[in-house]
Amino acid sequence: MSDNLSPAPVKNILLAMIYELLLICAVSFVGLLCATPFVFVFKNIPLLSSTCVSLCVLAAWYLYLIGTWKKGQTLPMKSWGLVIKTANGNRPTIKHLRLRFLWAVLFFILIPSVAYLATRHLGYPPKIAAGLSLIWWILPIGWLFVGGNRQTLYDFLSGTKLFKKVQ
Repeated sequence: MSDNLSPAPVKNILLAMIYELLLICAVSFVGLLCATPFVFVFKNIPLLSSTCVSLCVLAAWYLYLIGTWKKGQTLPMKSWGLVIKTANGNRPTIKHLRLRFLWAVLFFILIPSVAYLATRHLGYPPKIAAGLSLIWWILPIGWLFVGGNRQTLYDFLSGTKLFKKVQ
């Protein structure tokens, strides 16, 4: 590991995640704009239309995150002095970055979506179902506190870690 890197403080990781959420919203908007033609072409086939929209947004997220992670930092990571490396401090490979993306999508999108559908199926009102489904976000973020290595669960599973640049 480079001499000018130390394990990232949990506070910095959490603040970067909040900032990243704002940028992901903007990237999602770009994905939605790209999906607009599909909505009109497949307006009579709602399942196909919504699938195209979902894939466009997912592609926008992938291009943004993988593209910036390859450089070592997203804008929020840069703002908080964080850099992504492998757990032992080396530059992550594209395989590491793809795994990080897939695990993050699983923990932040897929599991909460399934939980929402399950709670709605059980008869819970939409607001309560949404709240219950977001509890699943505790799993990847909570790993920062219980994992003992200052890594989110998706970082742990993909073999990556956030480090802080020391001045």
